[in-house]
Amino acid sequence: GTFYRTYISGEGIEHIPVKLERKKAKKRKQIKNVLNTGIKVVKKEVDEYFGFEIDGNRRFVLGDFTVTHNTAIAELTILRSLLHYPNKKIVYIAPMKALARERINGWQRSTSFQGIFNLSVVELTGDSTPDARALNQSHIILTTPEKFDGVSRNWARNKYIKNIGLVIMDEIHLLGQDRGPILEVIVSRMRFISVQSKQIVRIVGLSTALSNAKDVADWLGINGPGLYNFHPSFRPVPLKVYISGYAGKHYCPRMATMNKPTYAAITTHSPNKSVLVFVSSRRQTRLTGFDLVSFLVADQSPRR
Repeated sequence: GTFYRTYISGEGIEHIPVKLERKKAKKRKQIKNVLNTGIKVVKKEVDEYFGFEIDGNRRFVLGDFTVTHNTAIAELTILRSLLHYPNKKIVYIAPMKALARERINGWQRSTSFQGIFNLSVVELTGDSTPDARALNQSHIILTTPEKFDGVSRNWARNKYIKNIGLVIMDEIHLLGQDRGPILEVIVSRMRFISVQSKQIVRIVGLSTALSNAKDVADWLGINGPGLYNFHPSFRPVPLKVYISGYAGKHYCPRMATMNKPTYAAITTHSPNKSVLVFVSSRRQTRLTGFDLVSFLVADQSPRR
């Protein structure tokens, strides 16, 4: 498809409301004719376009690289559900209480769902447990996998569970970690509720790019369109991948043997820029840091 960029010029553009403050236009410094305003659309390039369809009631899973896109998709699917099924409840499942709290703070603002549409947005986590009346009167419920698994087990007795029309599961790639079985139970239960109640329960999964996206789509029951998994080549920032394998059955010795190659990779691929090293435990993080410092001293560059 063809890509275009839109330019807006003129006096007073700094008053245009924006969602991110850093995107707000600066006040014009030059004195020009205030009547000289306009909108200009400039053709940028022609390239492949990978779009996706939010309309319809199909389940879908989105694998993308930026959290901003996932949040936007979640909000758009919520808006569609409110438009077509205003009496149905919406459940947003976040992997952590901190992320659920972040969404609560955003969606309860005067410029979001609660402020604009006068909707009830409630938090259902270990830190906040509303009573049954508040849940029955709510429109959007933000929860965690463990909490929603607990309250949805007695779904036949809970009116608000049977009235759910949309379930958004963020960070669904955590299926391969400790919370994976809980997410599997939730999806299976919601699909069972949909069959038993003979009502549509739409499931939307949001994730980073997945290597087994087709398997996840089959598990969610996605037939036909509904799987959108972007290849790493479509990242906004180019990424090069280098893979090195290390033998060893025992965890600690294997981690120790990886420190020297890690230092070599840093000096080879990013000698003068910041580097982020992921280590799977706090103790190993400390040991890895000590080893990297010792390697720097051995190379006679301790201040590097």
